[in-house]
Amino acid sequence: MMFLAPFAIAGCLALPAGAGRVTAADLAPAFAGLESVPPETVLSFAPEPGLERVFRIPELQRIAAQFHLAAAPEDEICVARTVAPLDPAALLAAMQKEMPGAKIALVEVSRQAAPPGEIVFRRTGLRSNSASGAIWFGAVRYAPNRDFTIWAKVTLTTQVSRVVAKRDLTAGQRLEPEDVAVETRDEFPSAQAILESAAAIAGKSSRVAIHAGAPIRPEMLENSKDVRQGDVVEVEVQDGGAHLTLEARAEASGSVGDAIFVRNPDSGKRFLAKVRGKDRLFVEGPADKENP
Repeated sequence: MMFLAPFAIAGCLALPAGAGRVTAADLAPAFAGLESVPPETVLSFAPEPGLERVFRIPELQRIAAQFHLAAAPEDEICVARTVAPLDPAALLAAMQKEMPGAKIALVEVSRQAAPPGEIVFRRTGLRSNSASGAIWFGAVRYAPNRDFTIWAKVTLTTQVSRVVAKRDLTAGQRLEPEDVAVETRDEFPSAQAILESAAAIAGKSSRVAIHAGAPIRPEMLENSKDVRQGDVVEVEVQDGGAHLTLEARAEASGSVGDAIFVRNPDSGKRFLAKVRGKDRLFVEGPADKENP
């Protein structure tokens, strides 16, 4: 990713962007004799991007004594990671990589200098603050498992397809293809889950009332019940060689395979029956035996 001209904090020795430790090689340019120490020797943790690590005189003297050097420097030594202002073009390219086809315009970007590395923006980092505007949080990946947080104010729209109700739908209504339509328009991507295809309503009923033109979200739906409480249902009874069909009223809702209570309106007795299909149930054994 492209950055503007890199720099370290004024007066500090520059550390590699991905460095996790300050080594003898990093201090050697300002510490006479330290070049005789193995360059990979660790002297300290590296500071976070934008911060500096200052080696005070007593610490420098301890380092000189530890490695049997003639003398320690008379001045403190400062080290800092190389950082640079963010390049807006690089930020925009990373955003477009995450959301191809979206219309994105930068309004403002982080002014804090950042370390060189891969610029990453994830869709989950979008935070809407107006009808189309947003703050998008991202990161510069400057070392393995090390990210430097960045942000940008943007305007952003993308093509969004959503399922909407073509007519008012009542709570508990089983949805059919003719009840819905799919609309596509340019808008800010919603953080809420949406239905993008009419196929998503197959086998579903509305959990709540939905007004015509309203988007249908997953939480508004539930799996359709083949039998709903209060329905008049057809019950097939198989008792030995005898076979009969009667009407009853469902006292609970259920899907195929569920056993639910139904009530015989003539005798007033209730019994368990197994759901076989839409408003169809089956009982094996006498249907006049009342269950508790």
